[in-house]
Amino acid sequence: MALGYSHFRHQALFAYNSAMHDYFKRYKRYGDYALRRVFNDLLRQETSKLKVPCIYIPSSASHLNQRGFDPVVGLFQEVFKLFPALIKMETTQGQSEKNRQERLATPQFFQFNSHYQVLLEEPQLLLVDDIYTTGRTIFHAQDCLRQAGFRGQFQSLSLAR
Repeated sequence: MALGYSHFRHQALFAYNSAMHDYFKRYKRYGDYALRRVFNDLLRQETSKLKVPCIYIPSSASHLNQRGFDPVVGLFQEVFKLFPALIKMETTQGQSEKNRQERLATPQFFQFNSHYQVLLEEPQLLLVDDIYTTGRTIFHAQDCLRQAGFRGQFQSLSLAR
């Protein structure tokens, strides 16, 4: 069940086009980890006024083991202090392998990391992800944090949409 998404604002820095597809293919699929820094200056410039705790959308353990790095952490770790407040449970199929309807129907796949209970008392949180497609992942993250007790406002940021 989705909880209310009022007072939610998402910002994507780029449109997800063929060039961005090629970038993510090289970065995520082929593991070109040096590409994580390509957008650092722009990310710093665009987010310099954001002073809220930043929770990143994590990879599942199997994707982390397969790639050897978390792509979202790679993109944002030099721009924000990232909090690992979410744990992604294993799923049978990745979001990128699903069509729009399948993505929207995906059941909750996050758990709250209770070591970060203090974040639930913040007035606002920023959720960061690499690509925003349907919003299902960000909305699952919000639902998980709401269920854990967060009552503040959300913003989200992705590199591409």
